[in-house]
Amino acid sequence: MNYNILHYSKNYLTNTRLFIFYWLFGSLLLGYTPLLAQSSYQAIIDAGSSGTRIYLYEITSKSQEKLPQIQSIFEYKLVPGLSDLINTPALAKQQVKVLLDLARCSLAKTSYASKVPLHLLATAGLRLKNQQKVQQMFQAIQQHVAQDAHFTLKKALVLSGRYEGLYAWLATNYLSNRFASPREQFALIEMGGASLQVAYALRKSSPQLAQKYLLRRKIKGQDYTIYSRSYLGLGQNIAYDSLKSCQACFVPGPGATNYEKCLKQVQDNLNKSYKMDAPQVLHRQDQLMTVSSFYYTFKSINLLDKNGQTTLNQFVRKGKKVYAQGRDAFLKGGNHYLKNHYLNLVYMPYLLRRFFQLRPTRKLTAYLKKDGKQLTPDWTLGAVLDIYLGNVPEKYK
Repeated sequence: MNYNILHYSKNYLTNTRLFIFYWLFGSLLLGYTPLLAQSSYQAIIDAGSSGTRIYLYEITSKSQEKLPQIQSIFEYKLVPGLSDLINTPALAKQQVKVLLDLARCSLAKTSYASKVPLHLLATAGLRLKNQQKVQQMFQAIQQHVAQDAHFTLKKALVLSGRYEGLYAWLATNYLSNRFASPREQFALIEMGGASLQVAYALRKSSPQLAQKYLLRRKIKGQDYTIYSRSYLGLGQNIAYDSLKSCQACFVPGPGATNYEKCLKQVQDNLNKSYKMDAPQVLHRQDQLMTVSSFYYTFKSINLLDKNGQTTLNQFVRKGKKVYAQGRDAFLKGGNHYLKNHYLNLVYMPYLLRRFFQLRPTRKLTAYLKKDGKQLTPDWTLGAVLDIYLGNVPEKYK
């Protein structure tokens, strides 16, 4: 046998083995095996009361034992919300078409070749509408998406309130990495335009609660029982519409509004229109995340510290200070949501104190920090995670 050939073969075999060893070893050091990493995409249309948003998420799964990496790669909002287009299905269809066209441009930057699953999930604004008209609007949208070459519509439905709360809870604890550690999960209060959601994981010592508000999930081998409830009618837009005639809250001019008188009108209005039967257990939760309208209201008065936190006491004190300066001074920023935020300075603390029995010194967290960035949980992220775990969105009944 030719010695040179034999020597070459032995070296080739040795080098190949060394290459495989170092490749595997290096992959383990990096914390992943490239062959196992798989990416897919999921699109969610959030049909809210204040606008219609599309989110495109990239999902990278590296191990069956770990939760996937879920990253938002595109989001865009159009106004008005679909709830304002319910009598004009053609306009609703056109709005969705524009959102899909925009998302498609972002998708074109990837190498993904398959159709992207799309879920259109409507929240409280459409829960308040005639459901027959809602279905007619959804049918018009479905007919358009059926012809789309890049998206396939899996569901178009009005999401139940308890699932909206569940999704926000999942998003919060996923972003804060609470499913990967023994730390207690965040409890959550979320306020949108037409509803308010509360969600938290039950402890062994938790009191008995109505089964219709309980949801069970298995995440990373751990069983969770989540209390999730939605209060339709307690959103900021509905609060504003029901109280905008109250002079103590909205009289223009410097110093014309009065915090205490406005608070009295908020109390009277809620006591007449809403049964105050919220569970009095949130004060037992160590960590409380207040998101969506809470975050934007806190931001409008520069209330949050460097960790994205404030207290109920600080919220009340800042609200009284702003009301003493008058409504006109607050509205100078020009943002059309400021009128809602102005009322929220009275409305939100009252809900937190009276409705949920929170202590004045209670810390409220409105955003998370990761790698120096501010992260605000969005329920659509929780929807993507829950769908990935094999669950199906629940329709409002």
